[in-house]
Order: sequence, then C-alpha cells, then structure tokens
Amino acid sequence: MRAYFFTNMYLSSIQHGIQALHCLQEINNSYPKHQMLDEWANEHKTVYVLNGGTSFEMNDLVHFFKHESNTLPWAVFHEPSLDNSLTCIGIIVPDDIYNRPDKGWYDISFEGELSRLLRSKRFAK
Repeated sequence: MRAYFFTNMYLSSIQHGIQALHCLQEINNSYPKHQMLDEWANEHKTVYVLNGGTSFEMNDLVHFFKHESNTLPWAVFHEPSLDNSLTCIGIIVPDDIYNRPDKGWYDISFEGELSRLLRSKRFAK
C-alpha cells in the first residue's frame, strides 16, 4: 500500500514535500478511522511525491478522483499563502492497483485508469 501525492510542477523542491504533508493531513481529516488509511499508516508508510503538472492538469486529476467508483481515501490541499492555489492531491492506493498489469485500452475502470496514471507520472523535483 502506498500514498501518492501529485504536486504542482511550479513549486520548489522542498515545497513538494511540505504540500504532500499538508495533503496527508487533509486525507486524515476527511477519512477518520478509515481501515485502509489506518493500515497504510501503521504497516506501510510508503510515500511517492509525483509531478502533478500545471494547475490545469491538476484540476483534471481532481475531476478524475471524484469519479463515483473511487472508494479510495483521497484529498486535495489548497495553499492559503498562494491565494488558495491547488498545490497537492493525495490518494492512498492498495498494491493491487499500482502493481496491476496493463490490460490495454479496454480496461477503462477507475482502477485501470489510476494504474496507468501512476505509471505515467514522474517524481517531483
């Protein structure tokens, strides 16, 4: 199980990590006592901070994560000192999604699309 954070590409290096921590707390606030979140926090603690792209691309990610079949704990963080700009989106992901074999274009489920998304992004720098 892993926590993935997509951060705005225009942040400084240290800000990517700081925004991810802010977003992690938003996930904690939004999903108190969530079994998957508790398991991640107690047994895994693995974090990936990825380049989420521009504000436009990050807003597309927010719409993707709002999909009705998404049952995973996730949240967004808007930085107050940057005019409430969207700086981070975070999600807790079980290993069956990030280790999912690519089944090609015909796997259009939320999980299949998320798996492809995680493979397509690069680490934030």
